[in-house]
Amino acid sequence: MAKIYNAPQKSAPPFTFDHLRAVCDRLEEDKIKAIRMEDRPKLLQVHRDLALFLTAFWQGLRSDEVSRIRIEETVVLPDEELRFFLPHFKNDVHSNGREFVLPAMQLYCPVNAVQGWLDVSGLLEGPLFRKVDRWGGISESGINKRSIEGILNRAVEGLFENKVKFTTHSFRKGFADWASKNDWDIKGLMDHVGWGSEQSALRYLPGKKNYGSLLLDRPSVLKRVVTEVEDNGRSVATTPPNRRQLFGT
Repeated sequence: MAKIYNAPQKSAPPFTFDHLRAVCDRLEEDKIKAIRMEDRPKLLQVHRDLALFLTAFWQGLRSDEVSRIRIEETVVLPDEELRFFLPHFKNDVHSNGREFVLPAMQLYCPVNAVQGWLDVSGLLEGPLFRKVDRWGGISESGINKRSIEGILNRAVEGLFENKVKFTTHSFRKGFADWASKNDWDIKGLMDHVGWGSEQSALRYLPGKKNYGSLLLDRPSVLKRVVTEVEDNGRSVATTPPNRRQLFGT
């Protein structure tokens, strides 16, 4: 009888804070070049992408939620906060809608990025994020949720040695990873993202494991404690580590 092997469950790779930082730094450089060359189409695309990536990451949004943000339902207070309302989203059981609030930040700020996009585009109503064509024309309809994945993967191209194909859930997984590393509790994370249950939230949170000083990528206790002396041309280890030195107990 042939053996049946279960394949590992596929999961969206997280678009981490390191990815976000690298992409935004590149886009800021592209912005400066576009201004110098008076390249308006490129300038529009850069401003849109910065606003889109920063909003999606810091709020942990899915692509369909990003595509449905409207200017009429958005309030930007420069250097203070960004507010936007979604009339419906996946975990909105009672269809009440939800207002999301993001604070201004010193670096990689979604508030000022959205304000910059609105200023350069001149948009006053309708979908916040839209397609920009090669001539600088801005679509009247909202950006297709499936297009966001392509925009994101083009933005990271060539930035990292390991090629990763991000998906529509990568922003949410990346933010959950960042929040976990910065000690957000599960209740705060659920409220911020809009998860309806802990089970939903835990699917996105990375597990925490700690092997302490035994990990190879940390300075080895053995190298610090064991010394070598020359004895007739051969190395002899002295001062063997005790349990307290190895495990801190």
